[in-house]
Amino acid sequence: ILQVDLWQKGYRILNIDCSIRFNAFQLVDEALRRELPSDAMLRSIMIQRAFTPYQILDLFRSVLHREQRKRPGCLYFIFAPCKQFFDGDVQEEEAKFLLEKLASVLSLWNQEGIPYLIVETQSYKSKLFAQALSAFQSLTTFHWQLEKTKHSLILRDMRIHTNKSIESKE
Repeated sequence: ILQVDLWQKGYRILNIDCSIRFNAFQLVDEALRRELPSDAMLRSIMIQRAFTPYQILDLFRSVLHREQRKRPGCLYFIFAPCKQFFDGDVQEEEAKFLLEKLASVLSLWNQEGIPYLIVETQSYKSKLFAQALSAFQSLTTFHWQLEKTKHSLILRDMRIHTNKSIESKE
């Protein structure tokens, strides 16, 4: 819903899908519900997938270099950036090192004024997750948590603990 709203306002959106779960059909459903041209929207809301921690880092660096060369840029939605780092194929020390690199690249995004929104789960089994989440939170001003109740969704501002109910479409 947010991406369709932003697209209607003229924003260019790039989804960085590290979870390999992005569903473009949800965008189409929302566009059709609003009687908007879904094909035009899908041509302008981009999706980039990254399957390994190294691809994620390369993608984040390429965004940095691309955005440094041209303005105005995109609004980036980053889905589950930690997921691939906690894959069984990535050793703990390697994951820790790479997550620190990822945080440093995001810090450079901040310096360049590159707008992004990180969407991440609340927990992983890895003990590194708390440290990674803390590093990401230190880079951002706003932290929101989406909680699902039986009949609605609650968006909680984690800085001041205020809530906003969101109508559930279930």
